[in-house]
Amino acid sequence: MLLSAVLVLSGCVFSQTGDPHVVTDDTALLTGTVQSTQADHTEYWFEYGVATDYGTETAHTGIDLVVGANPVSGSVDGLTAATTYHYRLCNDVPGSATNPPFCGEDQSVTTGSGRVSVRGAGTRHGELFPLLFSFSQSINATADRGGVGYVDGTVNDNSVATFLGSPGGTVGVTTGQGVVVCLRVRGNVAVAGYTASYVTIAPTGNTTGQASHLFVVEDKGPNHDRYAIRSWIPADGCPEPTSALLGTATDDSADFVVRGG
Repeated sequence: MLLSAVLVLSGCVFSQTGDPHVVTDDTALLTGTVQSTQADHTEYWFEYGVATDYGTETAHTGIDLVVGANPVSGSVDGLTAATTYHYRLCNDVPGSATNPPFCGEDQSVTTGSGRVSVRGAGTRHGELFPLLFSFSQSINATADRGGVGYVDGTVNDNSVATFLGSPGGTVGVTTGQGVVVCLRVRGNVAVAGYTASYVTIAPTGNTTGQASHLFVVEDKGPNHDRYAIRSWIPADGCPEPTSALLGTATDDSADFVVRGG
């Protein structure tokens, strides 16, 4: 008698390592996709290091999966300038015998040298509602013809801004993603101009729109930076970064890091 066994998997979750984004002299935004054949919950993280044995990993983050592709990302900092790092995306479905820990393919990223950048997040109060703003951007200052940190009409890295109101309330949640076409840094002040498409989800219904903004930040150390978000017309060009552009903005619970310039 010939016996045979058939292994049936009820579902499958695996990682695909993506390309790096917003690479600075000492940071990088790593991306990837967690693919799933069913709705599930998993934890994902990025392993990275100067060799393929990695040695360092980001915090494990939980995510509720939908069927298909689930884009994820992780920011790493404290990197060495002009250095190549290897990284890969990993995931694990806790308690699952059919979905053991899985790591995607190896990718590499090389940090910059002599780049100007601004990155971080802050929560602005004193408005109609709290506003959480996160921003990351980096360019090669020496290659920009319009002056230090001026992206001379050229599309560089994508940047994501997330505006959080009161989920479930009258304000809703607005998310926007756009392309930065202007970034200048002088000392501890940075300006970035970008045009973004926005989607607002609120109890009264969803709305979409597009607008151009100028983001201004003054890096005053951990957790008490000043920043402002203003209307901006791209044709007006990229203004000189000065504290005067911040107007009456006061210190707030923000931690942005400005480098270069």
